[in-house]
Amino acid sequence: MEVIKVITQDYVNVHITTSDSEDGPPIERRFKKEISVLEFKTKLELVTGGSAATMKLKVFDNKNNFVCDIDNDKALLGSYPIDDGARIHVIDNFTMTKLELVTGGSAATMKLKVFDNKNNFVCDIDNDKALLGSYPIDDGARIHVIDNFTMVKDFAANDSGERFQLSEEDYEKKGDTLRSFLQRNKLGKYNEEEMSKLKEQQQKELEEEANLASKVLVGTRCEVRAPRQPARRATVRYNGPLEGARGFWIGVQYDEPLGKNDGEVNGKRYFTCPPNYGGFVKPVYVTVGDFPEEKYDLEDEI
Repeated sequence: MEVIKVITQDYVNVHITTSDSEDGPPIERRFKKEISVLEFKTKLELVTGGSAATMKLKVFDNKNNFVCDIDNDKALLGSYPIDDGARIHVIDNFTMTKLELVTGGSAATMKLKVFDNKNNFVCDIDNDKALLGSYPIDDGARIHVIDNFTMVKDFAANDSGERFQLSEEDYEKKGDTLRSFLQRNKLGKYNEEEMSKLKEQQQKELEEEANLASKVLVGTRCEVRAPRQPARRATVRYNGPLEGARGFWIGVQYDEPLGKNDGEVNGKRYFTCPPNYGGFVKPVYVTVGDFPEEKYDLEDEI
């Protein structure tokens, strides 16, 4: 009787995108299929800055067709139909998560209100799935965070009460802490091999991006094809780094008002163009060539 063997790969190469950076380039990573979904999410924390406790994962094939949700933390990653070249989209409230570090509040319960630079109420930030840039927030605006800070403040103010304190040495000796769990299972920053691979991968991506950017000259015509966006023709106006952003960026002036700015980002001007004609994209999405400005004749439409 013939024996049939099913051979599958132990690893899978995927592209990672996030709801926090829709226009950003996907990040390519390699993962073991035998890890649990929870461990996979923990590794994604290092890549995306999200939280394993709240992130949601969606799988798309290499043609950008939706495949499935990764919704069982106890399941193995390999139990899902994820092939090489697939895209895993990470949805998380990245804005709230970052505010946790600043305010001490909880992303799960905090509410956000926007005030302009004259302290006039503008709007509530009430859609966790929306982009921060979709709200009318300008430089100098104030974001007011509402959460149950009372318990934290009361605890901090109660100096007369006896508190439990543990030295760093004693905490290190305990075997039932989060740190010991991460160390035993070599997760996150305690996985030296994984961290080393991550740094090598980031350096490789930066070198590849620099090579692509070197071929894009200021003043040339181009076409921009960003993920989930229509093709847009433009003129290259800037090539280089952006303050506060990683890697290389291409500043373009679109032929139509399909951009997000006028050449200024976070208070720093890189070039000048009319409002909503400017944009900054990664070199991988820019194709330089003979892309003349398209002319639209209104008499051709009724």
